[in-house]
Parts: sequence; C-alpha cells; structure tokens
Amino acid sequence: MMNSILMANLILQAGDMKRGLSGIRNCNVISRIMRIAKEVPTILANFAWGTGKPGIAKWDDLKKPLADFTVNDPGWTKKFHIWRMDWNSDSICLYLDDMLLNSVLVSQTVNPNGFNPFLQPHYLLLNLAIGAAGGDPSKSTFPIKYEVDWVRVYQKK
Repeated sequence: MMNSILMANLILQAGDMKRGLSGIRNCNVISRIMRIAKEVPTILANFAWGTGKPGIAKWDDLKKPLADFTVNDPGWTKKFHIWRMDWNSDSICLYLDDMLLNSVLVSQTVNPNGFNPFLQPHYLLLNLAIGAAGGDPSKSTFPIKYEVDWVRVYQKK
C-alpha cells in the first residue's frame, strides 16, 4: 500500500477548457475515480454542481470500497473494466462493469441562479493525480501505471 494518494480520474467537465472552471458555481464535474491511499482504496462515482458560493460545490457522491470488487476476484485490479455513463435530458447514470454506482436527475442539478451545468457542452479529461488532497507524492513508488485501453463516445440521434 502506498503512503500517498493516487487518483485515477475520468472526468467530464462543463466550461471552457482554455479558461478552466471559472468558478465551480457555474460549472459541474462528473467523475469516476479509483482512489488508492494509505486509507481504504475506494471507487468513487461523483457528481458536483454549484451552490452559489465560489469554490463550494454540492456533491452527490458514492464511495465504494475496492474490496467489494476484489473479494470475489483477487485479480480484479489487474484487468480492464468498462465505465459507462448513460446521460439523457432527464438523468445521468454511472456504471462500472454494468453495475449502477450512482445516478442523478438533471432537474436536481440546477445552480441557485437557474443555470444547469449538466445541459452545457462538456470536455473529457483522463488523468492520474499524484499527491491529491494533500498526499505526499515523495513516498510513492515510481513508475506508476494508468492504462486506458479505449474511450468511446456515443450520441443517440
């Protein structure tokens, strides 16, 4: 187990990538993360949107211990898995290997100013955050591998 925090991220985010978030109150984040830390390794399936206070988000999050996946398959972490997001005008559902992890109604994600970030164009980020949330990356064992086999985006007509 590592002493630092590693977060393998797949994030969809509203906003202009050139300017960044420009304040979470106007943007949203949908993330699916595997967090590996000295604490309990965890799978996260999160939604966040604005509260009207700069830098403060409203979170609808799920934290599922990695052990829930590895108890029946000790080799689970060595395999590729399918993350899926079903997003329509009514709801967004996050899946891992066809298991529903979290969902949100789009009608419930409206910011106090009436802006709904989940009805805006988004961009996709894939990254590995090292030392996230105050972790000390100097205690990590390098190199660290974050493999993505493929990414597909489909849109219903």
